[in-house]
Amino acid sequence: MNASGVKEAPSATVRVSAWDIHGGSYPPYDILRQKPPDRLERCLTPLSTDSGSHALGPVDAILITGAAPGVYEIERHAWMQNLEVYIRVVFQNYRHVQILGSCFGHQIIAKTILPDFGSTYQVGVEKCPLGREVGIYEVQMNHAFTRTFPVLNKLPEGKLRVQMMHADWVSVTRRDSDKRSMSLPHPWQNIGSTAICPIQGLYYPGRVFTVQGHFETGCFCDDQSM
Repeated sequence: MNASGVKEAPSATVRVSAWDIHGGSYPPYDILRQKPPDRLERCLTPLSTDSGSHALGPVDAILITGAAPGVYEIERHAWMQNLEVYIRVVFQNYRHVQILGSCFGHQIIAKTILPDFGSTYQVGVEKCPLGREVGIYEVQMNHAFTRTFPVLNKLPEGKLRVQMMHADWVSVTRRDSDKRSMSLPHPWQNIGSTAICPIQGLYYPGRVFTVQGHFETGCFCDDQSM
């Protein structure tokens, strides 16, 4: 890390809790962050032994990971419909909570939020017509995204190696031309692309970051899931 010229980041305490969204369990709205952390809160992050839900708050971010069903099967899965509502409420009403997603999470976030940003684009999730991405793939990073995060300019040839395990993709089509688009409505950015999947992630400044790959798993985990 130091050899790359990247400055070491200050230490941070990360507390993670898991929620059973299949069973209807979500972080309560009243423990989601509703205002920016003050200076003292940034310095002091004590861990509580209280078993109540409020001991977990305030929640700064939610992460939605992979799932077996496709987002296009939402009409058959009540839990998925409830998740869509939750994502929309958090995005619209809790602007200090960041929304993160990988694979299925990336796709359902795109379906839920992107259509609200103008009628020029039609957004959907569907089977990838070019086939699956399984294993480690090189994602060609989008220049607009790397300008936002200059550290990514240090990647060899601007490519990031990411673990993949998916057969679906986010599809964006311009209504005026009926052609697939790699660009997104402002202020969204497509983080990068591969030959098989042209939209490899979404970035909404300060609010949303998603990737089609699996940053939360390794090769062993994906091998076992096959």
